[in-house]
Amino acid sequence: DGPSAGIAIVTSILSLILSKKVSKEISMTGEISLRGDILKIGGLKEKIIGAYNNGIKTIYIPEHNKADLEEIPKIIKNDINIITVTNYKEIFDAIFA
Repeated sequence: DGPSAGIAIVTSILSLILSKKVSKEISMTGEISLRGDILKIGGLKEKIIGAYNNGIKTIYIPEHNKADLEEIPKIIKNDINIITVTNYKEIFDAIFA
């Protein structure tokens, strides 16, 4: 929700344009600039716990939020693939390429 959904919205639009489905086990959070840079967000702990509780296996987060991962319980960090990104191209290449 809000600006934190920027990369998810871009991914949804690209999914429609490219006619490629995105796995329901992938989640993402992060603001996005007009140049594709992924910006820091708030509430990362709650978002990752919510994703984990809903069966998400992989989550993309802003690199600038890497320090916030210390707040995430180890059991969750061990069971979910958390990928940090700095630019949307990293997500695009992983999901659509």
